[in-house]
Amino acid sequence: MAAPDGGPTDARRLPGPGPLASFRFFPRRSFAPTLKFVEETARKYGAIAHFKLFLADVFVIDDAELIRDVL
Repeated sequence: MAAPDGGPTDARRLPGPGPLASFRFFPRRSFAPTLKFVEETARKYGAIAHFKLFLADVFVIDDAELIRDVL
């Protein structure tokens, strides 16, 4: 994905939950909290959201056309 100026998009500029919120991503007894976290992230931050999980960049893409572009 390119920025409006044609350069690469910086993941740090994408909306998303803060680093402490991402700990809700980890399942406890089931994966239900993980799914809920991803759904809430998509609902709150829009079609593309980003958060850090330790050193990894995690992207939540909630738009069928954007998913096709990524694949």
